[in-house]
Amino acid sequence: NGEGIFVVGGSRDVADLSWACIDAANAALEVHKFLGDGTKLAPEAKAVVDKEKCCFCLTCYRCCPHGAISWDDKPAISPIACQACGICASECPQDAIQIMAFEDQDITAQLDQSLSASSQAPDIVAFCCENSSLEALKMAKLFSLDLPAGLKTVHVPCAGKVDQDYLFSAFLKGADAVLVLSCHPGNCKSVRGNTFAGWRVENVQRMLKNAGMDPQRLRCESLASNMGHEMATILSDLERQLKELGPSPLK
Repeated sequence: NGEGIFVVGGSRDVADLSWACIDAANAALEVHKFLGDGTKLAPEAKAVVDKEKCCFCLTCYRCCPHGAISWDDKPAISPIACQACGICASECPQDAIQIMAFEDQDITAQLDQSLSASSQAPDIVAFCCENSSLEALKMAKLFSLDLPAGLKTVHVPCAGKVDQDYLFSAFLKGADAVLVLSCHPGNCKSVRGNTFAGWRVENVQRMLKNAGMDPQRLRCESLASNMGHEMATILSDLERQLKELGPSPLK
């Protein structure tokens, strides 16, 4: 699962000759687009490692779905291979990795800004993957579908970037409910981003229950980018449930 690697024709699925040729032609277009004029420009840093914090646990190396992390005396992240999904940053036990444009302070700032305004409607914080649910939300708005008045969205590069601290922070800042919206199983651009997100949500749900808070206030749902109607339905159902549960006990 890396840039410049293509599976085509019969290697990808059962296909007759005409379909395989169409598939190969499409792949050739992608290869041409990828190669361009023969140079590949990459940002100096998509992900940055604080080597003073790194504890040599190899968690980032094991969980990277793109093979972007190599190891010398400390982890080194290839700016070309890295897709900035953020899985490594959220799995790192020392918070030693930050994704540029999606640093922890940026996510916190989004939460602060969205939850600063008071609302009569239940406050719902939705962490939206830019590859799926963020596009589904745009579609829902384009079609003028009914969305909760208290909806606050936080843009993330992948659901795998949503770590437990973000979930707790959203509740502590006044959210009545938190949604983590990922890609469908088997359809995540970062392979396991939705899996990591689901594990973290389940873990936080257990902790919320142990603390006496209803775990139904935290949910993980999967969407495709063209599912605007489903997006609206998920949000409306949650808003209806929150009106029965009442405000968050942390408010």
